[in-house]
Amino acid sequence: MGTKKTGRRRTPASAPCPSCGRAFARNDSLSRHLKTHADHLEQRPFHRIIHDKFRACHRCRRAKIRCTGSLPCARCEQLKQECNYDHDQKQSKHSTTWTTSSSSTPPPQQAEKPPGSQVQSPTPSLDDEPTPTVTPLVSTMEEITLALDAPNSPPNGVSLAVTSPDSTATMLHLSLSSTLDNPVAHFNDGKNISAIQSTYVSPTLHILDPYSYKLPSIADSREAPTPSSQPLGNCRYAVLHYLSPFMDRDLGPSLACDLLDTYFSSAFSSRMHPTCHHIHNFILRRCDVLDALQPRKTHPGLLASMLFVAALSDKALGLFSGPEERDRVCKYLSLLTYRLLNPSRYEPLLSREDLGLPSALCSDPGWTNEDLKRALDAQQQTDIFPVTWGMDYVIALIHVSSVISGSEKKAASIRWWSVTFSLARDLKLNEEVESFILPPDTGDGYPDVNCTCSLGHEATGDVVSEVHREERRRTWWLLFLMDRHLALCYNRPLALLEAECANLLLPLDDITWQSGSPLHSHGTRTDGPRCILLPSGNGRLHGPPSVCSGEGLFEFFLPLMTITGHLLDYNRAKNNPVLASAASSMWTSQEHRILRELDQYQATLNHLTTRSGTDPGPDKGSPWMTSPALTVEDSEATHISQTVSGYATHVVCVLRILVGSKWDPVCLFEDADFWTSSLGFKDSMSHTMAASECVTQILEHDPDVSFMPYFFGIQLLHGSLLLLLVAYRLQGDSGTAILAACEAVIRATEACFVTLPTDYQRQFRNVMRSAIALAKGRRNNPVDTEKQLTFVLARYRWSRNGAGLAR
Repeated sequence: MGTKKTGRRRTPASAPCPSCGRAFARNDSLSRHLKTHADHLEQRPFHRIIHDKFRACHRCRRAKIRCTGSLPCARCEQLKQECNYDHDQKQSKHSTTWTTSSSSTPPPQQAEKPPGSQVQSPTPSLDDEPTPTVTPLVSTMEEITLALDAPNSPPNGVSLAVTSPDSTATMLHLSLSSTLDNPVAHFNDGKNISAIQSTYVSPTLHILDPYSYKLPSIADSREAPTPSSQPLGNCRYAVLHYLSPFMDRDLGPSLACDLLDTYFSSAFSSRMHPTCHHIHNFILRRCDVLDALQPRKTHPGLLASMLFVAALSDKALGLFSGPEERDRVCKYLSLLTYRLLNPSRYEPLLSREDLGLPSALCSDPGWTNEDLKRALDAQQQTDIFPVTWGMDYVIALIHVSSVISGSEKKAASIRWWSVTFSLARDLKLNEEVESFILPPDTGDGYPDVNCTCSLGHEATGDVVSEVHREERRRTWWLLFLMDRHLALCYNRPLALLEAECANLLLPLDDITWQSGSPLHSHGTRTDGPRCILLPSGNGRLHGPPSVCSGEGLFEFFLPLMTITGHLLDYNRAKNNPVLASAASSMWTSQEHRILRELDQYQATLNHLTTRSGTDPGPDKGSPWMTSPALTVEDSEATHISQTVSGYATHVVCVLRILVGSKWDPVCLFEDADFWTSSLGFKDSMSHTMAASECVTQILEHDPDVSFMPYFFGIQLLHGSLLLLLVAYRLQGDSGTAILAACEAVIRATEACFVTLPTDYQRQFRNVMRSAIALAKGRRNNPVDTEKQLTFVLARYRWSRNGAGLAR
C-alpha cells in the first residue's frame, strides 16, 4: 500500500490578509496581495538596480515615473529642474523626512509644528537638535508640512509651516494673509508674489504630475486644493498670473502658455476662426488677453476654462507625450475650472459628475469671490471686483457647457446651459450698457448709451470701455444662436426671446474685432448708441438679423438661427393640442412667411458669394503683380467664401425640409396619414437632394468637417432622414442618385464623428449603411436591420414628449 500523497493546502474562502484585513477568495490572489506589503528592496531584483537600462534620476525615482536615463532627463529638462543621480544621499534624506516627525539636523528655515497648531512661531534658538522620534507612516502623512524655501523666507527668519487644511477659507487665511513683518507683493505688479509654495496636500498625496504615467490625477482627489502665491516662472503671457495662485506648479508655465496659444489659434491666416471644436467663435480679443504689458483683467475661472477647452482640441495633441498625459491634464483643468466657477450655489443642477469627475465625499464649495479677491489682491486695496468678471463667468460657463453637450451627457448639458442663460439675463447682457457708471448718490436719469467718444470731461463715474461693451454684445448673440441650436437638438422651447434683445446692437465682424483698432458704438436708430465721429446715415442694425452680411459666424449663421427660431415656434404651435384645430390657412401663411425669409437670406448669400468671387481687388489681374503672398491670400478668401456658401446653403435646404416635412423619425416611417404620397413629400425630397449636393461641396472644401462641427451634425441628421426612408423602403429600386446622396451623407457623418464624436452620429451611420446594403442587394439579416432601425428611430424623438438627442 503506497503512501498517501499530501493534497495541496488551499486557503479557505474569504481569507483575510494578516496585514490589512482585506478578504480574498483565491489563494493566488492573496499571495499576490501579500507581495505589496513586502519591502521594496526585497521584491525588486538587484540586477535591475545596477543595470544602466533601469536607472532613473532622483526626481523621477521619487515620483515613481518613467525616466529617460539621460543627463538631464527629458522631464527635468522640460520642467527646468536640477537633475542628478545621487540616489544614496537623496534616498536617505527622503526616508528620514517621511518616517520621522522631526529631523535630527533641521535647516535654519524650518520650524517644528507641535500637535494641534498650524502656524509655528519662531523659536529663540535654532541650534538645539531634537531627538528623532520614529512615528507610524499614517500619522506622519497627516502631519506633513510645507515650509518656505530659503530664498523666499522673510529677513527675520520667520518660517510658515501649514498642514492640510480642513477648509479652503482656513488655508487662504494662512497662505494669503500679509503683515508688516511678512509682506506679500501685489499680484498685478508683475514681480514674484510667492510667499509660500503650493499648499495642496490631499489625504492620499495625489498631486498632479502631468508627466507621470503611474501617479493618479488630481481629479481623483477628494480635497480641494488651496490657492497659493506661487508664480509662474518664465511665463510668456502676463494674463496667466491671474490663474497662478490656483494652479498646481507641476503643470508648468510653458504648457499653460502653449495651451493659451492653442486657444487663440486660427484656421486661416486672413481672419481668425477657432480651431478648437468647443469654441464656436472668439468673444475676447487676442490682443487684449495676450498683451505683455497690460493684459485684460480676466477671471481665473475663465482662464482655466480656456486652457481646458484648448487641451481637448486636436491641435493640442503635440503638447503631450501621450494620451494618458493629456487625459490627466484635462481632468485636472476640468476640476480646476469647476472649483473656480464655484457652482455649488446651483446644486444639484450642476455637479462634478457632468464633467466626468468623481463625486466629492464631502462638500466641495470651491472658491468664492472673496477667496479670489484675497488671492489676487493680498493687500486688500479695493473691494470692487473688475466690471468684466460677471461676463467672464458667463463665458466660462459657455466653455464648460459646450464640452458637456459635445459629450454623451447631453441631458446634463441642458442644466448647464439653463444656468448660463439665466445668468446672462440677470447681468442684462441683452441690453446696451451705459457709457459710464454713475455714482451711487446720482438720481435716476435718462441712460446714456452713446459711444465713449461722446463723453466729455464732466463724466465723474468709471467709464465702461467700448471693448467691454462689444464683449457683452458678442456674449449675448452667441448665447442667442446657441439657444436656437440647442432647441433644435433637444426639442425644447426657446429660452431667449427676440423681444429681449430688440434694442441690442449687432456685433462687429470678426476681422474688425480682432484687428485691435479703436471701437465705436454706432447704430442706425436715433434712440440707440451713436458716435459723433461716424456719419449718421449708416451704422449697425439692432435686434436679431435675418439676412447674410458676411462670412463670420455672427454674419452668416446668426441669421439662420433667427429663422430657425421662427420655425421652432411654428412647429411647437402646430403641435399644440389647443392650436392644432386652427384653420389651415393660418399654418399656410406662416409657412410662406418662413419660406420668404429663407428666400431673402439665400439672395443675400448669393450676392455675397458672387461679390467675393468677382471682386478683383487692388490691381488684381495686372501682369506686374506676381507676388505669391497675394495669390495665397486670394486663394484662401475664395476657399472661405465657398466653404461658407456650402454650409449656409445646406442649412437653408434643411430648414426648407423642416417647413413641410415631419420632424419625428418614428412618425415619418410609420406614415399613418400617407404623407409620402402627397405633394409636400415631393417638395421635401427635392430639397433633400439639394442638401446632399451641398454636403458634397462641403466635403470638397472642408474634408474633415472642422469649420463648424458643433452645429453641422444636427443639420446633417435632419437633412438626410428622407434619404434613409427612401433607401429603406425602395431598396433595390432606389436609384443611383439616391444611393450617391446616401454615400455622401455617410462620408460626412463619419468625418463629423472623427472630428467631434457623438453616439447619435455613429448610430445613424450604421443604420444608413444597412439601408444602402439592402438597396444594393446584400441582405445580411433583414431582422437585425429592422431591429437596429427601430432602436435608433425610437431613441431620438422629436414628438411632443420627445427630447431629441438628449438621451
